[in-house]
Amino acid sequence: MTNKEIGKRIETARVSAGLNKKELAQKIKVADSTIKRYEDGEITKIKMPIIESIAYATAVNPMWIIGKSDDMEWETYLSIQKDSRNEYAKQWNLQFYEKKIIDIFSQLNDENKKKSISYADNLLSNQKMEEELVAAHQRTDVEYSSEAAKSDLDSMSDENF
Repeated sequence: MTNKEIGKRIETARVSAGLNKKELAQKIKVADSTIKRYEDGEITKIKMPIIESIAYATAVNPMWIIGKSDDMEWETYLSIQKDSRNEYAKQWNLQFYEKKIIDIFSQLNDENKKKSISYADNLLSNQKMEEELVAAHQRTDVEYSSEAAKSDLDSMSDENF
């Protein structure tokens, strides 16, 4: 598919979404003139993340924009993506929670994907600290006598402590 044909499809998607060039540019965070250059076929290699952003902003199938599908409908694209994720999960024997997180994650925009990764990292870090704390309390290599326990309790009850 030529750049001009891709540009025409971008224009068709934009118009069907009821957006002008400036509104689409704001949604995908590019300059207004960039949308015009996309639609006129002046930009030779539009990167796939831009195509996906345009598709998301205009609710069309990104594969339709680049000529890899005859179906313009966003819902068809989502259905294909969901089927693909389910097949992946089945192939790799992912469990319910893994399937659910993949499904939700794939619907997030890039900014929220970064936030969710950061949040998951923090959760994992907290989980590891909790596990280490529990493990430390469950040590069996150190004898802890009742006298030691009483001494600890007395120390903690001491107002001057």
